[in-house]
Amino acid sequence: MRRCVLLSMLWLGACIDKSNPTSDTSEAEGSTTATGSGEDGGDGGSGTGNAGSDEGGGSGDEGGDSSDEGGGEDGSSDTLEIAGNYTSDMGEEHVITESYWSMDFDAGELYEYSITQYDNDSRWLVAENLSADEAGFWSRFDWFEDSGGTLYVCQTAGLAASEGDAIATSPADASDLSGGCPYYGWLLLTPI
Repeated sequence: MRRCVLLSMLWLGACIDKSNPTSDTSEAEGSTTATGSGEDGGDGGSGTGNAGSDEGGGSGDEGGDSSDEGGGEDGSSDTLEIAGNYTSDMGEEHVITESYWSMDFDAGELYEYSITQYDNDSRWLVAENLSADEAGFWSRFDWFEDSGGTLYVCQTAGLAASEGDAIATSPADASDLSGGCPYYGWLLLTPI
């Protein structure tokens, strides 16, 4: 009986010993699992981080594109450089905007023009005549500033049959203030 008990104890010991390695194995497996989870978590974290970075980069690039487009729309739109309110050396008042030019000679004599296009570099603009006696015709205006910053304008064409004809009109001669502008000559405009 002692042998049985002893064998039983040995067997129980063996079982306990086996259970310890099993526990060790479980712990090892647990460690492996934990390590595996850690690696998976790390990779997942890295993956998320990379995805986050890529998305962030994408958003940054998209944001850059938007501001470039915006910049591109706000930068390419030149304003008419001579826009403003003036009096001329002949006494009439000129109001010039991006799309409108009026010449007010007082006493009911007002000439109005709807500006359709202009070129600041070449210093000309084209406008459709709006006043009753000139309606349906087109005008071209040229301008220049002298070395002192004084603005001169010339109505180079006043009764052109079309916008194209007004554009095709030869520019006024800025080097000749006395005869380089048809109609009423170069006007000196003073800001008011």
